[in-house]
Amino acid sequence: MLLQALVEQAGFRSGDVPRGYAVKPVRWTLDLDANGKLRSPTLGKLSDADKPARGLSMAIPETVRSGVKPAPFLCVDTLEYALGIPKDDSPKAARDAEAKNAAFIDLLRHEVQSAPSIAPLLKFFEIGETPEIPPDAKPIDRVAVTIDGQWLHDRPDVRATWPRVVSWRKASGVVGVCLVCGGVASLAGTFQSMIPIGSVPDQGKTMALVSVNKSAQGRGGATGLVNTPVCEDCAAASMGTLVEMLGNEMHRRRLNAVGATFVWWLREGNQFNPFEVLENSNVNEVRSLLERFSKSGELQLLAEDRFQGVILRANAARAVVSSWIDRSMADVVGALQQWHADSAIVDPWDGEVVPPLWKLAKATGRWKKDRKIYDDKNVHNSEDALIMCALAGSRPPVSLVSTILARIRSDHHVSSERVSLIRLVLIRNQLAPLEVLMPGLNTQAIDAPYVCGRLLAMLNNLQRAALGDVNATLADRVLGRASMAPAAVLAGALRDSNAHIKKLRTQGKGGLSVYWQRRIDEVVELLEGFPNALNVSEQARFVLGFHHQRAADMPRKTESTERSNEETN
Repeated sequence: MLLQALVEQAGFRSGDVPRGYAVKPVRWTLDLDANGKLRSPTLGKLSDADKPARGLSMAIPETVRSGVKPAPFLCVDTLEYALGIPKDDSPKAARDAEAKNAAFIDLLRHEVQSAPSIAPLLKFFEIGETPEIPPDAKPIDRVAVTIDGQWLHDRPDVRATWPRVVSWRKASGVVGVCLVCGGVASLAGTFQSMIPIGSVPDQGKTMALVSVNKSAQGRGGATGLVNTPVCEDCAAASMGTLVEMLGNEMHRRRLNAVGATFVWWLREGNQFNPFEVLENSNVNEVRSLLERFSKSGELQLLAEDRFQGVILRANAARAVVSSWIDRSMADVVGALQQWHADSAIVDPWDGEVVPPLWKLAKATGRWKKDRKIYDDKNVHNSEDALIMCALAGSRPPVSLVSTILARIRSDHHVSSERVSLIRLVLIRNQLAPLEVLMPGLNTQAIDAPYVCGRLLAMLNNLQRAALGDVNATLADRVLGRASMAPAAVLAGALRDSNAHIKKLRTQGKGGLSVYWQRRIDEVVELLEGFPNALNVSEQARFVLGFHHQRAADMPRKTESTERSNEETN
């Protein structure tokens, strides 16, 4: 399915990069005339404006090199292959460079009839001229050739010849039915290109999407693509498309916290970036954007398209496909709308928000109070699961709730991101009554854990009203214990609140003391007693109640302060 989808995409991207070519940085140029003579005595230096040290990125002949004697590329290669520059001063390095350069020249001789444009370069080697090598040139740097100022590798005959060379090298010698297109054709022995280094986090080398290189791993002792028969055309098209999209920010997102990369596309070649929705916390803007898909005729064709994507991880020299999605855009838009409904939360300062997906993932990490950020090194592996949850409507792992509760007990930080994630998990896994799963406060809910959380938030606010800012608030000291065993904590905290009520009276804030006493009594009346112990789901509802009440009381806090000032005056 994945390979078929990639081959289909190749039809919409044909012409961007020639078959058998890949976009790579080239650092040097060998400038020749039509007779094979040097136009410049020194190699020319190439560079991109944004990354001058790497060279100039361009589409050049490229394929996977393997074996004891890796074969050369046509017209563009490293200085070791193209000019015989050894890696070091050892005799072995000199012999290796000489052999590689001889193979590079032999390839030119073999293909000059099918690609006559190669003749000047071949003539250059026959003349024996030697260009001056700049001191900062390295044997592994790529060098391209220009003939009278035109790139040799871009000549039509070279572009037509190189895919045939690659096909001959990578063919299995077997004709069979292609698993991808269903046609009978020459089957590829291995893929012609690999996933470049840096495409996936923690990737130490180029990776194959599908391959078996040891007989013990393949069925019947077979290696290569024997167990996954793919014709040469489909092998080239699928990997070429994947590599291109891995290099395009409009089609990929690195998930560094989980060591993966998400690559996506639309089957009909249309453009859609789901992160424009998943990273926008403005609820109204997102709702307006998503509604356009169902109301605008202009976007009707896009809505009928299919969204496809894959999450890749690195495992040595193999890419691991950890998730695959193939859904209609209408279903994806519906899933995104449901995502925003399920993860919306009332923030104490900003009102109703939907935290960006990356913030939700980071919220599973440890909170660093001194810097007011989450520690990236301790982020729970969740971002990839949340992406599937948002785009496919899947259930997030229940374990996320236990992780967040443990973080809250440790760092005492109850944030909108953490509570949003708790709410999302509870809703998708049906772990709580609907009355407590609102984005904001439900004063009519009688769920005991939820009400206990509300009560702690009120007692915490009462403490602030009576004592002002303190080093450690009531919630800082008891939130973790109260969320697990309310009876052991809240009964005592409720008794202690009488001292805070009395403190307000002695400060001349009698009206404020009555206000808090009435509100606390209203919440206590919803309880038939404090629960002795709460399970994980109930602890999550406790935190929901705490956050909902705190967010609802934020405007009241200003109101209470104004009332206090009036009474003081």
